[in-house]
Amino acid sequence: MPGDPFQRAFEAAPEAQLLLDTQGNVLSASEGYLRAAVLTRAAITGKPLRELAPYLDAPAACDELRDSLETLLRSAFPSPNALADCRACVSGTLFTRGSSVPVLDDAGTITQIVHRLESEPLRMTDESARERKLRKMIEYSVDAFVLTDARINFTFLSPSIERLTGYTPAEMLSRSAMSHVHPDDVGRLGAAARQILEKPGSVLTEQLRLRHRDGSFRTIELTGVNYLHDPDLNALVGTLRDISERVALETELRRGRDHLTVALEAAHAITWERDLLAQKAWYSSDFATYFGLPPGTYDGNDASVGIHPEDLAIARKAMEQAHLSGDELRYEFRGMDRGADTRYYASRGRVFRDADGKPVRHIGVIWDITEARRLQQERLQLEQRMQEGQKLESLGVLAGGIAHDFNNLLMAIMGNASLMRLETSHSSASLSHLRQIEEASRRASDLCRQMLAYAGKGRFMLSRTNLNELIEETTHLLQVSISKKAVLRFHLYPNLPAIIADATQMRQVLMNLVINASDAIGERSGVISISTGVVRADRAYLDNTFLSPDLAEGDYVFLEVSDTGRGMSTETQARIFEPFFSTKAPGRGLGLAAVLGIVRGHKGALKLYSEPGKGSSFKFLLPPAVHTTERSAAQEPPLAAHAPGGVVLVVDDEETLRAVASQMVEQLGMRTRTASDGREALAVYREHSHEIAGVLMDLTMPHMDGEEAFRELRRINPNVRVLLMSGYNEQDAIARFVGKGLAGFIQKPFMLEELDKQLRVLLG
Repeated sequence: MPGDPFQRAFEAAPEAQLLLDTQGNVLSASEGYLRAAVLTRAAITGKPLRELAPYLDAPAACDELRDSLETLLRSAFPSPNALADCRACVSGTLFTRGSSVPVLDDAGTITQIVHRLESEPLRMTDESARERKLRKMIEYSVDAFVLTDARINFTFLSPSIERLTGYTPAEMLSRSAMSHVHPDDVGRLGAAARQILEKPGSVLTEQLRLRHRDGSFRTIELTGVNYLHDPDLNALVGTLRDISERVALETELRRGRDHLTVALEAAHAITWERDLLAQKAWYSSDFATYFGLPPGTYDGNDASVGIHPEDLAIARKAMEQAHLSGDELRYEFRGMDRGADTRYYASRGRVFRDADGKPVRHIGVIWDITEARRLQQERLQLEQRMQEGQKLESLGVLAGGIAHDFNNLLMAIMGNASLMRLETSHSSASLSHLRQIEEASRRASDLCRQMLAYAGKGRFMLSRTNLNELIEETTHLLQVSISKKAVLRFHLYPNLPAIIADATQMRQVLMNLVINASDAIGERSGVISISTGVVRADRAYLDNTFLSPDLAEGDYVFLEVSDTGRGMSTETQARIFEPFFSTKAPGRGLGLAAVLGIVRGHKGALKLYSEPGKGSSFKFLLPPAVHTTERSAAQEPPLAAHAPGGVVLVVDDEETLRAVASQMVEQLGMRTRTASDGREALAVYREHSHEIAGVLMDLTMPHMDGEEAFRELRRINPNVRVLLMSGYNEQDAIARFVGKGLAGFIQKPFMLEELDKQLRVLLG
């Protein structure tokens, strides 16, 4: 088998010859053949002999060549002239004679065949043959050939016109050319035709719509040349090509591109592409503007342009993961810092791979998600505040329920202790024990009030209060309550506006915050600062406080307690307002939970600043007095007191409490009747209303509660005197009785002295 030198020598030969394999496939061609046939080597290399017909004018000659070659291959003793007298016309060259030379290996087997051809220029002297050739070319052409005169009337149409329009050439010639054109295209086509008529040899290319026999219009591309100056033609010569499918595809692509452009613009997005092999990146034209880069600073080769240096690792990791585990590319990053607010971007794309699965290209889009991130952050903060509010509300309901039930228990303890104290002589040793029981009950009652304060349902005695004066009055108590290594410093705002608040509750807030600050300082030396002032709070400021959703923007008076203690972690800050949560020894009480309840009850806000190792600061915000419409309980005029007497109806569902309350009333010199619920109370009152001077009734009872029973009693006697008692605080208990004639309220547990005072009001 010949080697490369033979191949190079064969291809450089000036003679016309083909190199074939034993299957009749073209392996190569000499330069002489390529010049004679006006072909390229690539056009015929690898083609079997049966496909050589497109390069021959006479298919029969190709068949003769193939048959002769097969005879040569079958011959045991191949003849070097097996293809003599084979004639073929290729691209204007007439090959008049051919011969084949087999190439044998050492065993005498044919491995290749060299086929030599003798040629001479093709000379067509037979004009009729030329005309037949041209006519066949026109008939078989995919495009339709047309001739028109100077008035743009058809003078010739090739048969292909029927494929384009459904009309035969004769039918088309029977009407004017413009009658087949869509009315909207007539004016434009006429103007273009007039221009081409003025310039001999000029070329016209236009798109127009021609009417089809089925009534539709087909989009046609017209190419025409002005040959009116040529005496042999004296016509406009042109071709018509149906481009309807191409136009439809282009329209669809354009529509898709327009949709994509609108979508990208609406999303404020840009497109990008990365060639991993060439290590080049491409971005849409508005890339520099999008990322705020100065014009001319981006050459299109750096895929990391626009990404904040600290986020480059995020992009690289996302690409590595996409290469290893899938084709989807997703990551978010910060844009380069341009001296303005930080912008955030999202990049989404696909990884394209070669046949071996190797990543070769990335394509995707980038869009600005700064606003989306802001809204998401706001939503998360809102959800967090809602969760905190729900948690506090749930805990508040729990604390209020426990306080109510606990107060009922304390009522039995405290009431019986008071009764026993009255019956015990002053010299009795039991008297001190009874007083201890009463004192323990008071402390338990105070704990209940703290629980109610945490629940935001504490009993507040509201009045105009000046925080500066309150702090000055409490200074001595504060100093003796803190560590000896802690120093108090005061920064009180002069002319501080007054607030509407419960002074006792404000003192509790101050004491709790200062004691917590002292505990945070511990055994080290430190400073506790107490400050007051006025702050202008906008929405953003209030959104970062506790209990602020309903607060309006404006000026607020604040009380701030800060320390130089150990500070708190984020996790601790999230839990400090939970009841009984403490970083100190267990059993320290409600503390900050009660503070938060007082803040809630006063419709204020609490702002917390803390950082581990850098101390903490609690700022309590309240609206100035001029911003509130609440009335102070101290402003309510007291009712006139009268001497006790008559019968009191005691209503309570718990037998022990009912018995204790009845005994306390009787101890005060009055007689009692009892009822276990609202329905029984109505029955007793109907029967003995003539002797009952007043009703001492619990709020929470089965079957018929105090509110419903009060309404029914008022129907029986509009002037009935009812003193409501409850383990809940007064504000919650009597909220539904305002303006309905309730005589008074007493909160459980109560001492005999307090009951005496309230009964005097009731029976006055």
